[in-house]
Amino acid sequence: MLQATDLRSRATRSDDARIIGLVSAAHFVSHYYILLLPPLFAFIRAD
Repeated sequence: MLQATDLRSRATRSDDARIIGLVSAAHFVSHYYILLLPPLFAFIRAD
């Protein structure tokens, strides 16, 4: 049976960087939809 420590030892620094990049991108998209889009709704509603 494979242990959790064995899985972690196989992960490389590039794997960590990829995960951090994905989480950061998701965080950016979340802020985009929450903070930038609602002020635009006033302009869209006028059309």
